[in-house]
Amino acid sequence: MSISAHLVVSMLALHRERRTGVVTIQSGEVRTFVYLRDGVIVFAEEGTQGETLGRLLVRQQLLSQPRYVEIIGKMTDAFVMNEQLRFGEVAVELGYLTEAQVEKALRDQIRWKVVRAFQRPGATWTFEDSEARVDEAGHFPTPMESLVLEVVRWVDDDEKMELGLARMMDKPLSVVTEARADLGASFGLTASELSFAALVDGTRTVRELLAAENREAVDTHALLTAMILSRVAAVAVKAAAAPVAPAVKAATAPVAPVIKAAAAPVAPVIKAAPIAEVPPAAKPAPLPAKAAMRVPGTRTSKILEALSAQRVKVEPMRTPRTDHEARLLAERKFQAGLEHMKAGRYQAASTDLHEAVQLSPSSFEYRLYQKWCALRGRGEPPHGIDLAELRRLSTSALANDPNFAFAYCVAGEIALGEGQDKQAFRMLKRAEKLDPGLLEVQRLLGVLSRRRATVKS
Repeated sequence: MSISAHLVVSMLALHRERRTGVVTIQSGEVRTFVYLRDGVIVFAEEGTQGETLGRLLVRQQLLSQPRYVEIIGKMTDAFVMNEQLRFGEVAVELGYLTEAQVEKALRDQIRWKVVRAFQRPGATWTFEDSEARVDEAGHFPTPMESLVLEVVRWVDDDEKMELGLARMMDKPLSVVTEARADLGASFGLTASELSFAALVDGTRTVRELLAAENREAVDTHALLTAMILSRVAAVAVKAAAAPVAPAVKAATAPVAPVIKAAAAPVAPVIKAAPIAEVPPAAKPAPLPAKAAMRVPGTRTSKILEALSAQRVKVEPMRTPRTDHEARLLAERKFQAGLEHMKAGRYQAASTDLHEAVQLSPSSFEYRLYQKWCALRGRGEPPHGIDLAELRRLSTSALANDPNFAFAYCVAGEIALGEGQDKQAFRMLKRAEKLDPGLLEVQRLLGVLSRRRATVKS
């Protein structure tokens, strides 16, 4: 069994044992802390530059790219006033998001931190029982089943077989009774996935379920693997019929003589007192509404008002005073570089991306984009040293974030240039799945398709 499969099994064991504490997952230089209370994941911290809340909201199409850039700009400008703003508070204050959307995004952010920790190669992990550490962390409960499903969506089919499909292939599978009511909520299933899950009723084997017509393109391998791992689906066992005992004719009992009993005295009827009518229970007072993230006239609104009224002089680029300010300024320059890149202005993109790297030199993402744009801006095929640097940066970026679409795109482009078409196709399709809007992926897939057509002809 692979390392990631072992980690899934270990986390499910902690879940079933209802343990409270912190799982520390180490993969290379990246460390992730996963907090559990009574076996439920409630928080996660990542010792690296993972996906920010704003990036997640853009990926989920809850926030447009221009609005994301605007919020980042206001957050960086606020540092001139020695003030620090939270992304969610600014988004709500500007009316771009609701408080509920921000809270859900925070839960999703924690979810993806855990998923990335599962996906990184060569992980080791330890568990520490600790009520105190969990008390100090945030509290965003996440169903373990939905995390397991998200993890197995990304593992290879061979790993899915190792995780449970292989041993169950020719056995009838059924959802256990106690899990049926909450199946959709615990796994976060879509309507199509729920329809498929309804087929897991004990009348079909795993092999038959995998071969079932799947018009809605449900990832049946992943869903069945997650259900088996989480023990909400098990082998259906027919109850054996109870043996029928032979009929035994009872012996006729002797009839006792009938003795007429003396009539008992009749007690006088006592009329019960009328029961007093109980008044209906008073209607409980409504629960107080959840506290809002901000109140009009608070610090956040005042800072934004001052920035909008241009009462604060803001320099576009300045020397940051804190690491947090440096990261925000770097992201601002990075987004400017991306806009140039999308428009084909590779030299201008490289300039902005270089400034982002200077502000945040530990970001493999910024460095990969900068190197790629610099090579494109040069207008000539990359040399061997350039390709080696691109390969190193893409590999390091994927070790940090296994869901980094552009890194798969670069790896696919390198493989394509080296004539490794199968590897290129696999990398590019992975990038397409992670980010369908990445135009460079579509261009490279088109090149690969034309090459295949030429070979066949």
